[in-house]
Amino acid sequence: VRAVVLNWNSAWFTRRCIESLQRTDYPADRFEIVLVDNGSVDGSLERLRSWFPDLRIVANGANLGFAEGCNRGMRDRRGVDAVALVNNDAVVEPGWLTPLVDALVADPTIGAASARLVLEPGFIPVDLDAAHDVGVRHVRTDGIDVTAALRFEGFDAVSDAAWPLAVTHRLRSGRGRIWVPASSEVREVSLDFDGPVRVSSPGAEATGGSPVRSATIGVDAVRVNLLNGIGTARNARCEGYDRCFGVPEGDLDEEARQVIDVQGVCGGGALLRSAMLDDVGLLDARLFAYYEDTDLSWRASRAGWRVVAVPASRIEHAFGAAGGSRAAGFFHLDRRNWWLTAERNGTEEQRRTVRREVRREVWTAVRANIAGRLKRRRAPSLALIGAWVRIIADHRIERTRRDHPSRALPGARQTTQVLGRFQPRPTPAVPAPRPWGPVPVRVDVTDLVDGGVRPSTAATWRSPLDRLAARATVRTLLQDHPELDLTAVVVDGSGVAVVAGPREIAELLGSSPVGPVPADDPMPAVGLRGPVLRVRPGGPTEPVISDAGRGVVEAGPDASADAIAAELSVAGRTIGSTGRAGSVPPSRP
Repeated sequence: VRAVVLNWNSAWFTRRCIESLQRTDYPADRFEIVLVDNGSVDGSLERLRSWFPDLRIVANGANLGFAEGCNRGMRDRRGVDAVALVNNDAVVEPGWLTPLVDALVADPTIGAASARLVLEPGFIPVDLDAAHDVGVRHVRTDGIDVTAALRFEGFDAVSDAAWPLAVTHRLRSGRGRIWVPASSEVREVSLDFDGPVRVSSPGAEATGGSPVRSATIGVDAVRVNLLNGIGTARNARCEGYDRCFGVPEGDLDEEARQVIDVQGVCGGGALLRSAMLDDVGLLDARLFAYYEDTDLSWRASRAGWRVVAVPASRIEHAFGAAGGSRAAGFFHLDRRNWWLTAERNGTEEQRRTVRREVRREVWTAVRANIAGRLKRRRAPSLALIGAWVRIIADHRIERTRRDHPSRALPGARQTTQVLGRFQPRPTPAVPAPRPWGPVPVRVDVTDLVDGGVRPSTAATWRSPLDRLAARATVRTLLQDHPELDLTAVVVDGSGVAVVAGPREIAELLGSSPVGPVPADDPMPAVGLRGPVLRVRPGGPTEPVISDAGRGVVEAGPDASADAIAAELSVAGRTIGSTGRAGSVPPSRP
């Protein structure tokens, strides 16, 4: 079995995933891990190479999407009976692989098997009782906003007419439940509503009583695990979805724990038989991301292969940690790939259904954003309509290419032609806050790497040894403190702070850059959150928090990395409790 993990600017998550894969309870001579990097610009590939020097790495040099990125790791399958796809933001249990292999061994007609994916972290149930229509404004855990990660029961999901992926949730006079994500360290949940509501939570403190517009709950240690999915399915519109999404894991009955036939596997945790891939092809590179697993599963089923879910295989998944569903790129790929997947695999009746649904969605967008707004004497909104125009144009081009009779099986040929002509180009972004993850930290390394430029006065080190000592300290923090998620930042010649790239990270690690030069430009450091570390000449030997509100930690070149890490953790908690975040490190030390 070969496990393929795809990385794109996400060193912390990918390291954790690979470390969990290395603990897999399976014969070492029959299990290998392949890391594929899609042209990371944040130096994560260099860090991963340092952590895992014996790992086989495929460096693509550019973002080829999930489909072709994974294909690069599984196209050469000589001697490989099955390929496992595992998302880099997932953590496997030691026994995750054996049940999947056993399923394939027990039935040679099984072409793909999906694991049981469980949402990370656990969730706290908060029950609401409202006499009137009430909406949720904000929910915070220990001061950090987690509103976008909530799960709802009994609420109406209300989409914005101008952008349907912008969804708000409202409770229509009655009872409902919010599932709040919270790690075991979280001790307090704060909720704000736009109307009065009674709040209660099993085992929580300071709940119940009179209706309130805001509430703070002291939380005990009990957490409920919710399912991300047990395989996938398709609805009447041929849209793919995760089976059992949001269901408490403990609610699974005994029958649901057996190997079961499903319509699709989730590419976040699945085992694919090589013989099936030989028969129907790999992931379709032109889909780039989203629906590539639905398309592969559908092709396998049409060719006579069974597709199953194996709940005995358990993987925890930090759902949405690597992307955002409100972005224009997601909307384009989701709608275009849904349409293309149905066109390729569906019956004529299913294809007609999808075309009818596309026309309905386009007409709804026109009516709501042009006719409706003009009727209310408001300016038309063209964002959604423009998105649909690009989707329709892209679909027309891609369908012609995908259906060409001279084409080989999907994924058979290596390609760099993965972007649709009208597809929004994905750009690297700084890590989003993860309140249940490590402490995010920004460290200004401009004075520690060659080529870093201060627009004003250059920092003066007492000696080259001081600079080397400061580099060693930052290197230790980067590589040996998994409780921190460090992002190195440099100031370029124009005075702009950007995320340090492969060359700078390699220099800090005392190594050479791995693979080709990334195609993407450096990431601007705008939007980075968390405490700021400054290792500066003449800084204190014992690190100090010089600005608690912004979480600025200052240290000299002789300060202990362990002591710095401890102060950064304190600063991170201070920022979390106040809800504040520091700015990008300034250009002067």
